[in-house]
Amino acid sequence: MEDFEAEVLFDQARNLLEQDHDSKAEMLFSQIIDTYPDWEGAYGNRGLARMRLGHDEMALEDFRRVVELDPEDAMAYARIAEALRNLGRHLEALEMATKALEIDSSDPDAYYIRGWLFFYCGQYASAIEDFETFIKLTDEPGEVCDMQAVAQAIIDTPQADGDTVEKLLRENGFSKNTEYNDSYLEEDLFCPYAHCVRMRPMRGEDAADVCPVTGFSCPGDISMVFECSQEPFELD
Repeated sequence: MEDFEAEVLFDQARNLLEQDHDSKAEMLFSQIIDTYPDWEGAYGNRGLARMRLGHDEMALEDFRRVVELDPEDAMAYARIAEALRNLGRHLEALEMATKALEIDSSDPDAYYIRGWLFFYCGQYASAIEDFETFIKLTDEPGEVCDMQAVAQAIIDTPQADGDTVEKLLRENGFSKNTEYNDSYLEEDLFCPYAHCVRMRPMRGEDAADVCPVTGFSCPGDISMVFECSQEPFELD
């Protein structure tokens, strides 16, 4: 494959990724890597496609390959952190997000990811601090304000035990409890898994477990996604 042809293929793969055609993008990036095994950008983008498809272990390998090729790539460390987060390896992820910020202290995505990780690990004051930095850098608070409010509510609750913390998290959509919620209609939730949707990783539209409403992976897996796809729920 000539260099020009590889560049054209790379641009095609990037366009597919931007359009959420993750499976096709992954295939093209793999073709490039087969011929050019040291193409850093191909690994990074293939890792992103794989992560959005739910193939987090494979994505992790790609992002670590990027770091091998460029040990100062802050974005690669942030993506390693995100993949580890999706795999539930929060302490390792926290270390990688911190490494990303040591290289580039102005990266809002790294603050966002690390804030989530502090949140997961129960370090709520640190989570609030990272979320505040994220807002300052982007001026796009979004759900971060909700996360800050929940973290602050937990801090402000005297002697909050595990049940109290879980109640606050569930009421605000941040529960890690992925069990089917029979009472979701009475609780005015848009689906039986709404109590944990914010704790789930985002997926591209090619992923089999992606919620058709929120874009997060669904704890109910493929069968629930199929049911919702036939008659989608609507967010208020």
